[in-house]
Amino acid sequence: MTGELPMSKDGDINYALGLSCAYAPSASPHLGEFEWLYDAQGKLRADVWQRWLDNDPLTVVRKNPNAFSPGQRILS
Repeated sequence: MTGELPMSKDGDINYALGLSCAYAPSASPHLGEFEWLYDAQGKLRADVWQRWLDNDPLTVVRKNPNAFSPGQRILS
């Protein structure tokens, strides 16, 4: 198992990967590719974080309350 990180047993890794796919998909023609939030040194990539914020449903609704169909709306 050289060079491999142990997988989380609580689903955190799957959750982070799913969010990355939804909030920062890559412009690559390959489906499922995404931009990771951190660079190789572990520093937050501000441009990718901004894409997460831009694609977050709460941000979308704040900009346009009618962005989702009635069945998808978030009620406050």
